[in-house]
Amino acid sequence: MEQLKTGSTDIRVSRIGYGCWGLSGAYGAIAEDKAVELLHKVLDLGINFWDTADVYGGGENERLVGKALKGKRSSVVLATKFGYVGNEKGALHIDGSPAYVRSACEASLQRLGTDYIDVYYLHRVDKRVPIEETVGAMMELKSAGKIRAIGLSEASTNTLSRAAKVTAIDFLQSEFSLATPDLAKDVMPFLEQQDIALAAFSPLGRGMLTSMAPYLQFQAGDYRRLIPRFADENFRHNLKVVEQMNAIALANNCSLASLALAWVLASGKKIIPIPGTRKLQHLEENVKALEVKLNVATLQQLSDLSGQIRGQRHNADNAAFYDTE
Repeated sequence: MEQLKTGSTDIRVSRIGYGCWGLSGAYGAIAEDKAVELLHKVLDLGINFWDTADVYGGGENERLVGKALKGKRSSVVLATKFGYVGNEKGALHIDGSPAYVRSACEASLQRLGTDYIDVYYLHRVDKRVPIEETVGAMMELKSAGKIRAIGLSEASTNTLSRAAKVTAIDFLQSEFSLATPDLAKDVMPFLEQQDIALAAFSPLGRGMLTSMAPYLQFQAGDYRRLIPRFADENFRHNLKVVEQMNAIALANNCSLASLALAWVLASGKKIIPIPGTRKLQHLEENVKALEVKLNVATLQQLSDLSGQIRGQRHNADNAAFYDTE
């Protein structure tokens, strides 16, 4: 698979990455041996950029990824995140203090069974701690060889600008898709100017931008139960928009998932979508997005439809963690 050089580092990541959160119950249960097997299939397809976080499954996602990494560490560009303190199913707060940066990194290294992390993100901005202090501590980790690249997640351009005055910021991770195109207005030009790569999470709209959207059934514990755009009238409206997108996919001889990922890829030279799936068929479908070429008219048609999606991408509890400086 084509690889992309990122930021100020010599790290090269596959043009499409893989988000691991779904392997720890975010969208329903999956057996651990099946999850490890799937991660090995991910690598076999040329997807070398794996994304996890210490909060996913209360640390279990990192342990799972660590098992899959055994004997394959040098082939994987491993990204993880820190900052959330608490449990996914309980009260959460953000800690970006230098002391926590260091302790969180050590804990992640232990769970992952490795002595370095390729891309280390602050999962959300701590509004109580100056970002300069947080990235300063991350810079120390990089100097010590414990991380190779510094990233922020869901950070505003103001925060990114302040952080970049302390050290090079190599990655931003944010939600970006046909269902959530907001970044294109102000953040994307800044990223291009600063040579910051974008790891686009939920590029398939958490399953909404796939042919399976009309058949989605949310199990107990499925995060989407909490998201307004998947609720009742919003979801019924959004399925009608998705139906129009699917017609465009058929006209371009590709699946809706491939079409949606192709739109993300076409939105910037250094965007790496990191979809997560638990089925090999869908993995292969995602990779086929690299073969889809969309003309200007089709890209605009899709962008116009994306503006019709209704409902917030997070509930009020999670929206409280937005960086709105």
